[in-house]
Amino acid sequence: MTGERQCPLDNFQIILFHSHSAQLATYYICPKCYNDSPFPNIAANLSCNLCTYESCQYSVPNNCVKTCPKCNKGLLLLDQNPSIKPSLSCNYCTNHIIIGENVSKTERQKAKCQTCQAHLFKVRVLL
Repeated sequence: MTGERQCPLDNFQIILFHSHSAQLATYYICPKCYNDSPFPNIAANLSCNLCTYESCQYSVPNNCVKTCPKCNKGLLLLDQNPSIKPSLSCNYCTNHIIIGENVSKTERQKAKCQTCQAHLFKVRVLL
């Protein structure tokens, strides 16, 4: 459980999914959206790492950094789990990139890299 985190679409409590498999997947799920997608063009099993709702801090529009270079199908998203090392995870394949050993927090910016078009993000480093 994630405490007081709620889905802005339906006010259901958001839960944290963490896989201990080789995929190292960690993402949030709204049980209501997962079982009954609020979007007509998206089927059930909608997790926050696939959601397109722009007003939610856990959705793709607010956490996407760039297209995954490993599979070229998914998107690399900033992980929102405060209990693991800040990282990027693909929402399609098993690509998982730890940002840094001493990084305590990340925040995606609206600005993009002029070379590769990836979103820039701020990091807070522990000294």
